Amino acid sequence: MLAVQTLNLHKYYNSNDISSIRLQLIMALLSSYLLKKQYDRVILYCDEKTALTLSNSYYNEIRILPNNILIENGYGTLSKLFTYSNVEEEYIHFDIDYFLFNKIKLENEIICGYSETREKCGEQQFNLGYSSLIHKLKLNYNEFGFNIINENYAMNVCVFGIPKIYHKQVTEYFKGLDEYTQQNIKSIVNTHSTDAPPHWAIEQYLPAQLFLENEFKIKELNEYENVLIKGDRGYLRIYEMKEFSNIANFRIEDIDIKKSLSKYMQENVGHHLWISKKVAGMDKLLINIIEEMYPELYEKINSILNIKDTKNKKLI
Repeated sequence: MLAVQTLNLHKYYNSNDISSIRLQLIMALLSSYLLKKQYDRVILYCDEKTALTLSNSYYNEIRILPNNILIENGYGTLSKLFTYSNVEEEYIHFDIDYFLFNKIKLENEIICGYSETREKCGEQQFNLGYSSLIHKLKLNYNEFGFNIINENYAMNVCVFGIPKIYHKQVTEYFKGLDEYTQQNIKSIVNTHSTDAPPHWAIEQYLPAQLFLENEFKIKELNEYENVLIKGDRGYLRIYEMKEFSNIANFRIEDIDIKKSLSKYMQENVGHHLWISKKVAGMDKLLINIIEEMYPELYEKINSILNIKDTKNKKLI
């Protein structure tokens, strides 16, 4: 079974955002280390600088992403459209902030992390991320030919599996979606506010509608219960799952994140770590956990990022 990941740090290199680069690389190394324990091959699609940095890592193969107009406009996450349309066999795609402890099997179903609906996300958040965007996207994507089958359904693709029976059709769809998005990215971006980036709808809403329209079988990795831990300056939101846990951190300064993350990693369940850009110190926290739990990985990260060199502040 093939496990695939995508990482494009072009905009972070351009802005010299060392902290974000370091955090992304640490998560990629941890994620790929865990994936290698479960899958025969792990392939990374990434930019050239990242490929050079991770050349001696846990990936069986690293493929270079094209520096296309989506990247130039700051939408590195949409590089996944290219990945989805170029993997030559059935696969499961894992975001680099997804840490897997138990193998996920790919059968005759599309796999996604979980569904996102108005009921789960809340009216305001769902409208911001999906509904309000779709009406604007229709102006651009009408020509591409997509239909909204269920306006209340999107798929979170922190994990995204494409089985052999759907591979050809899905690949062709994403190839067209990628090409059309590239051609129209400027007009698409101009129709949205900074609070509602179009990649949410393009990556998670439109493909879900394709799968519904064609009556593809979809397996969600399970529903969640929302647990909210409040703090003085923010909150930690934990999504308890049957097969994995989704941990999202928003501007946390006074909550023991290490204790929470260590707990889930010690329980050997998979979890998706969504980190707000405003959360400072997550790179050091993850390194601290890795040093305690995975000495072999810690040494590998040190050899790549020089984490033990306190004089080297950039660590890359």
